[in-house]
Amino acid sequence: MFNRLIIWLCVFIVGTGSVAFAEEKPVVSAYAYHLKPPFIIDPLQESGLCYDYSRLLSELSDVEFFTLFIPRKRLNRLLSDGGFDGIVLGANPLWFKDADKKKYLWSDPLIKDRDEFISLKSSKFDYVDPKSLLRHSLAGVRGFYYGKVEKAKAYGPIKRFDTIGEKEVLDMVVKGRADIGIISRSTLNYMRSLKPSEYEVLYLSRVPHEEYSRYVMLPNKRQKLHTKIVALMRSPEYQARWKKLVAKYNLKYED
Repeated sequence: MFNRLIIWLCVFIVGTGSVAFAEEKPVVSAYAYHLKPPFIIDPLQESGLCYDYSRLLSELSDVEFFTLFIPRKRLNRLLSDGGFDGIVLGANPLWFKDADKKKYLWSDPLIKDRDEFISLKSSKFDYVDPKSLLRHSLAGVRGFYYGKVEKAKAYGPIKRFDTIGEKEVLDMVVKGRADIGIISRSTLNYMRSLKPSEYEVLYLSRVPHEEYSRYVMLPNKRQKLHTKIVALMRSPEYQARWKKLVAKYNLKYED
């Protein structure tokens, strides 16, 4: 842990996201901005899927990947000022205004995910159209943009409760403090695996809020690293280990 902290400090000071030591692997920062399980469970203990993923890449390549949490606003500044030289884990092209995948380099999909509308089984909610959200209270994460919710505002006011994270969204719905919540399926599956009896009261809308894939994102100047990561992700050894890794967090693996 101490040695990894020293590496992190070196990366932070240099500010480029990568650094190399004599006779050691080059180190690349693997930025993670989703501060929620299962992606980041405990930053101090370096536990969570993003940390495990960096360790997997490191073990199978000649590069040392180091997971580093970074808030989205700070990541945006890093991208805009040209200081981005690492990789971003769990990103999607639409979230970085790169639908045509020309602004950045993108790996093959890591996992398929979706944002779910959750409610209590005793008062089930199924999304039909924007109007179906009216007259319901909704819990979401502060600062998050929810497209279907924004569209609903054109038809009337939405009573929205903002929380600090998706776990809190989950708690609000379970405790009946909000009619509906929006939470990623990956986080929901992981939390359900920890407390199955507590969350069996939840109902998932037949139509989700959004469906998407999560990727590894790299700057265009990192073509060689991109080629290396993509080739690694397509190798049988990686795929076998990755399948076991996502199963550890109760995530659905997509071939």
